[in-house]
Amino acid sequence: MALKVTVFFGSVREGRWGFRAAKYIAQQLRKKDYEVFLYDPEAIPIPLLRKPFHHYQNPDDAPQYLQDVRKEIISSDAFIVVAAEYNHSMPPALVNAMDHFHPDDYRHKPCGICTYSYGSFGGVRAGVQLRSFLGELGMITPSYMFPIPTILESFTEDGVPQNEHMIKNTEKLIDEVGWYAQALKNHRESIPPPV
Repeated sequence: MALKVTVFFGSVREGRWGFRAAKYIAQQLRKKDYEVFLYDPEAIPIPLLRKPFHHYQNPDDAPQYLQDVRKEIISSDAFIVVAAEYNHSMPPALVNAMDHFHPDDYRHKPCGICTYSYGSFGGVRAGVQLRSFLGELGMITPSYMFPIPTILESFTEDGVPQNEHMIKNTEKLIDEVGWYAQALKNHRESIPPPV
C-alpha cells in the first residue's frame, strides 16, 4: 500500500511564487508512487482561527472543509511544508491552517521542510522556526531542509526546475521524508504510539 503525503503550501500572498515548488514536489512524490494531498490555501480557504476542529463536541458539526482536510491529515503517513519567509518568520496562512487541527492529528509522523525566497537566503529563517512549530505539533523533522533561493529563477511558473540543484534537492527531501515515513509507520503498526 502506498504511503500518503500531505504537502502544505503556506501562502495566499499575491504571486504565490512558491506554488511552483509545491507543484513540482507533489509531482515527484506521485512519480515515486506516493499518494499526495496538496493543501493549497487558495483552493481550500480556511478562515482565521476562531474554533479549531477539536473544539467541536460533535465532529459532524464542524464545517465540511475542516472535516475534509482533517481526513486527509489523519490518513497521511508524512507531511512536507512548502513555506515562504514573511518578515523573517513563518507565513501566517500556513500557521493558521495547521492550527485548526489538534497535535494528535499530526503526531509521530515526519514532516519535511522546504522554504523559499525571492532573494538569496531561501527562507531559512522561516525554516528554523518551522522546526520548533512542527515539533510542538508532534511531528519529527528530518535534519535535511530544502531552501530554495531566487524562486523565480529556480522554477518556471508551471513548476519546472531550472537547474540540477533543484532536482537533486527535491529528490533528497522526498527520500528523507519517505524513509522516516516508512520507518515510523512500521513502528506504529508494531508498537502503538503513547497516548
